[in-house]
Amino acid sequence: MSESPSKLTKFLMVLGIVTSVATVAFALLWVRERVEKSVPAVKEVTKEVTKEVKVQTELTPEQQAAIDFWQRFFNARIIQTPDDALYKLDAVQVSVSVDNAIKKLVSKERIRNKFELILRKGGIKIDEKAPVFLELTVEGLWSNGSVTFLVYTPRIKLQEVVVVGRKGDMRQVAATLWERGSYGFAGQRVAEGAILKAMEELGEEFANKYLAAQQKDR
Repeated sequence: MSESPSKLTKFLMVLGIVTSVATVAFALLWVRERVEKSVPAVKEVTKEVTKEVKVQTELTPEQQAAIDFWQRFFNARIIQTPDDALYKLDAVQVSVSVDNAIKKLVSKERIRNKFELILRKGGIKIDEKAPVFLELTVEGLWSNGSVTFLVYTPRIKLQEVVVVGRKGDMRQVAATLWERGSYGFAGQRVAEGAILKAMEELGEEFANKYLAAQQKDR
């Protein structure tokens, strides 16, 4: 009779151990199942975060255009000679100015027509709305206050509005990019023809420099 309680005790101990092991195993399986179910959700969240960050780092067309502009600005080539300033010149507008001494001999309209004809022959477009303009000036002085002998100075300037930036402050100014001029003497009877010829020569010089600059920049 004394052996039965001992066997019963051992049986209960074994049963307790088995039950504990089964409980732990069941708990581990339950935890594993919960973790596996949560992993896809974590992956989805990670994917969404990655996608959102990627969208935020993409540049808008305006931002990319701004970056491209500043890259071209800082990497711009330096113009070495005045003739190089005629590169990729598409069209110009023409303005004419003469003083009172010249007005007595030839009108602004006639000087303009003569000059523009030379430009058109050289393949240069003339546009009143062009941002680049040629300024023609002719000044004269009669010798000793008489009207028998004239000293005249024809001149042309190629001007364009440029932006000057200093200490973060930017301002526009009309800058002279190319300039030519001459002077001559003429009597009253031949002064008109001499002035027109001088302007024609300056127009031809500009046209030749223009064509050379376009060929060089190709």
